[in-house]
Amino acid sequence: MSKRNLAIGGGLVALVALALFLLLRGEQTPETEGEPEGPDAAEQRRELIERKRAARDELGIERLAPRVVTGLVARESDGKGVPGAVVLLTRKAITQGGSAQPGQPPAPLHAVTDDAGEFSLESVPPGRYVISATAAGYLPGQRNDVHILGGRQDQRVTLTLAAGGHRLSGTVSDIGGGPIEEVLVSVNDMESGNLFGVRFAPPATLTDEEGHYELYLPNGSYVLNTFHPDYVGAVRITQIMDGPRTEDLELVPGASIEGVVVARGSGKPIGDAIVTFMDGRNGNTGAFRINISADGRMVRTDAKGRFHLQGVQPGVAQVEARATGFGSREAVAVPVGIGETVTGIELELDEAFTVSGFVVPKDDLEGAVEGVMVGAYSLSPPSLTVAVAPTDADGYFEILGMPPGNYTVGALGEEMLPNISGAAVVLRDADVTDVLVKMDVGHRIRGRVEPAALAKVSLSIDMGEMSLGKILDAVSVAFARTTADATGAFDLGPVADGKYTLIADAPDGSHAELEVEVAGSDLEGLVLPLESRASVSGVVVDATGAPQPGLTVRFQAVDGQSMDLGKMMRGPFGDGGVPTGDDGSYVARGLEAGRYSVIVRDQKARAIPWADDGEATEPSPLVVEVVEGVDRSGLELRVQARSGVLAGTVVDASGGPVADAWVTASLQITGEQLGAMMTGPKVPKPGERERRRGVLPPDDEGDDFELPGFFAEKPVLTDELGRFTVTGLRPGQRYTIVAEGDKGGARGRLEDLRPDEEGLVIALEAVAGITGVVTAEGKPVEQYTVKLEGPSRRSKSVFAKDGRFSIERIDPGEYRVAITAELGVARKEEVTVEAEQLTELALALEDYGTIEGKLVDVATGEPIAGMMALVQPDTGDVDPSQAMAMLMGGGTKTGGDGRFEAKKVAPGKGLVVFLDTAAALSGGGGTVAAKGYEIDAGQTLDLGTINGVLTERVDPAERGTYGLGVTVTTRAKRPRPPGTKLEDEGEEADPDATPRLWVSYVEIGGPADEEGVQPGDEVVAVDGQPVAMLSPHAAEVRIEGQVKVGEQISLDLEREGSGRSVTIEAEPKEAKKEGGEGGP
Repeated sequence: MSKRNLAIGGGLVALVALALFLLLRGEQTPETEGEPEGPDAAEQRRELIERKRAARDELGIERLAPRVVTGLVARESDGKGVPGAVVLLTRKAITQGGSAQPGQPPAPLHAVTDDAGEFSLESVPPGRYVISATAAGYLPGQRNDVHILGGRQDQRVTLTLAAGGHRLSGTVSDIGGGPIEEVLVSVNDMESGNLFGVRFAPPATLTDEEGHYELYLPNGSYVLNTFHPDYVGAVRITQIMDGPRTEDLELVPGASIEGVVVARGSGKPIGDAIVTFMDGRNGNTGAFRINISADGRMVRTDAKGRFHLQGVQPGVAQVEARATGFGSREAVAVPVGIGETVTGIELELDEAFTVSGFVVPKDDLEGAVEGVMVGAYSLSPPSLTVAVAPTDADGYFEILGMPPGNYTVGALGEEMLPNISGAAVVLRDADVTDVLVKMDVGHRIRGRVEPAALAKVSLSIDMGEMSLGKILDAVSVAFARTTADATGAFDLGPVADGKYTLIADAPDGSHAELEVEVAGSDLEGLVLPLESRASVSGVVVDATGAPQPGLTVRFQAVDGQSMDLGKMMRGPFGDGGVPTGDDGSYVARGLEAGRYSVIVRDQKARAIPWADDGEATEPSPLVVEVVEGVDRSGLELRVQARSGVLAGTVVDASGGPVADAWVTASLQITGEQLGAMMTGPKVPKPGERERRRGVLPPDDEGDDFELPGFFAEKPVLTDELGRFTVTGLRPGQRYTIVAEGDKGGARGRLEDLRPDEEGLVIALEAVAGITGVVTAEGKPVEQYTVKLEGPSRRSKSVFAKDGRFSIERIDPGEYRVAITAELGVARKEEVTVEAEQLTELALALEDYGTIEGKLVDVATGEPIAGMMALVQPDTGDVDPSQAMAMLMGGGTKTGGDGRFEAKKVAPGKGLVVFLDTAAALSGGGGTVAAKGYEIDAGQTLDLGTINGVLTERVDPAERGTYGLGVTVTTRAKRPRPPGTKLEDEGEEADPDATPRLWVSYVEIGGPADEEGVQPGDEVVAVDGQPVAMLSPHAAEVRIEGQVKVGEQISLDLEREGSGRSVTIEAEPKEAKKEGGEGGP
């Protein structure tokens, strides 16, 4: 894995999550200033692109030649050169490294200074870079302003080092034993807003002959990465806090893949093609395709089409290529072993297309935006394809090897606001060369912190007050982070117009906040006065009293907390926390007075249960009171020990031992349990009542959850006798163990295992496959997505003129196969796949149907206009084109007469949900109505009149609650009263049962509880109107929507065959508790 792969991966996840979030926008994207308008707009656009291309042609291609970068690393104290310093040059781009020869894998651009402190870097492509230098005993020297120009033979850079920092050190070893020399170890700052590596120069060093490395760093949270051409890169998250840190790493020998890229049919080699691969580090990406390798590097073929990939994780690699006019229709699966070199791989490319154009300032279309990253994404089928390089000096970009489809082209850069929905592109049978993406420079916030400190400066925004039109602008908050310099000065941006909280956090825990409003111009001269805050310190130990290093202690404010967009975008690793040292000690600084929920997280951001939590998968609540200005010490946090062991042997079909098989253990939990592990326990806020919940029957779908690979335990290899030992497991928990051998060609698993079981035997079974052809009216379907559900879960985007697909290396068993295409869908429910067999299928598409109807206000009978109509099939296969249409300002909406028409509805059952997107964003739920449907292929189904409930938007200060929750489900899946023993019921589920409305919980001591409402009660009428007439979903909205304090609602309830009516008056949402069950 490359030195910045985790940061890149996190950034891409954030980018995709952002795109999906934007798809829920319910309003038209505003016109961009400066865009030509009127009937001649297309002609003006064409002329503009032609002028830009002509100017580009005049520059020629000389500027693209690699350059030489030289420089000096000097001591800050006396200006003398520092010998033996490691210099790392990192491009402000997603892909990294440089290669001296075409066809060979690129390596990080690094050098070691000579006795005079001089260095030289060869083969540096022109572009914008950050550069760092490190040496023992010195803080890193860093610059983020290096611009390698195309018109000069070489450029010179000077870096200065100052003594200081805390030592981060360790040993890098081969997984089979022994140190590894010349491993490049680099770190990326997780707190710098550096999602795409444009603001922070990662420091790096090299291991010595004993595999030892050391870096000196300031306090902070970091991603540790390794690079060695012969090994698979490793990633480790670590933190430095007031002292040294030790991080030892084990590397697995990587595989190499050599081959050639040719044109299908002619066999002609394709030079300058870009070859990428994905391996086990990517997990199961399903049908999602991306043109970035698992290690963040791109390999360009030589003139004969040859390529060489290194550092591939053993198992199965998916290799593909793109070039001008060509692209892989699907990846080629290449099985590889540990340290193996696989040769003779041939990648046949089909015709594909190029998307190109220019990125320009929105207010100066004749200008250019250099150095931004451009990508084209699609949701159907899902893909993200990035440009081969950041934009040139003239703003030009190229995205190669694109198959036909509908795409959105967006851009992200250092000094511009992100534009994720920049331009719509439709690819059919030719290149698209006239794309224009406009970006806004935004505004800057400048000032200083007092007293001067190297404070982290960032912005926060209250998502509860977010309006629909500001969602895209608000995303800039997640990227706007900086560090004040030694004088306390900071320069933060770019940011969009809006109201923000400006935040500064100094290393000593002092803190400052300032409410600011950006309105049409930069903010200058702001002063953030730092104030000291309380701290909590202590030690983390396990149940045996052993110190627990390498964990994170997180203090989350219980009172007054709101969702922070920046933290949401940075994911579970970017939302705060302090590390435990080698002795298990921790110090949490900068705590405001109040109550805090405390959790301890492991390296994968999972909350660890406390030592006395028994077999729970997540910790019970622990609340700590912090007093203003008081430093508390000695808080011992005792967590569940990780002393469990699973050991055994992996054997083949004949019972013989299997050496070098990968064995991976993972917690056997539901998706809901994983979510709870990531967020920690919910702690009631002041005035928030405890809830008494009903007993729910087991959810087969919820239990059918495969833990994502990242959250599994560290894989181990079997020895020559097939033996394995997995350590560090949680006693009392259930685990699944999966073994994989024969380069991914055989697999076996054991489930429901408890730690400390030994003598386990995992028998490998040859994997199988499914192949088939998809047709519509007897003709092959060239483009579709195939999805398998069964013992293995797979999905794949298919581009094939003969309509054929093949999915191999799946476990034998029963499968459901689903095909989704532009022309229709196909499903086959029961497909038996046997070991070592390739099961053949023939699938014919069925036509989509259309659903129509009319949405009216149940209270007045008047039409409800402007509501989004979202179609949700019971299969879960939601059509992503619905969301794409909404992104572009369209989507299915109810008209002025309340009518709607939803097209492309797959045959089967499902639900049409009507959404008020503005209410959803303001915290009011947003659901207006929902209606079930069952539709046949090609049918136009009229749902008739659908009753909806438009809830009044209530000011947050005036909002109340009835103190209960309801759910729409069938009788078999209904909540039961507390204390119910499900095993004594013996009820059978009716798949055709009508959904009804049930009470799922009541707040203890709340209004509903005071009126005797219990979980498991059925709601049969609301305000005198039968639920059957309202529809259960409309009644649900009436009960759970926004209400004012004092508003009343009457409910007719049924319980065990008897009925009763109650009237409930809404109390304030933060009503004071008066003791009783569930009180504090």
